[in-house]
Amino acid sequence: MSTALSNLLQEKSGWLSWGMVNAAGVVATVPVLIFFMIIQRHLVSGFTQGAIKG
Repeated sequence: MSTALSNLLQEKSGWLSWGMVNAAGVVATVPVLIFFMIIQRHLVSGFTQGAIKG
């Protein structure tokens, strides 16, 4: 996904569709945020257990 965004930003024609750039950024960011929100509880408990035991 980031490769496609990079290719979009390096367009040679001189015209850049900022709407397309913003849409690509949202499409690349939203799945990561959703994944983090789902897994956050497990990450925090794992970090806490690791700090207490180790």
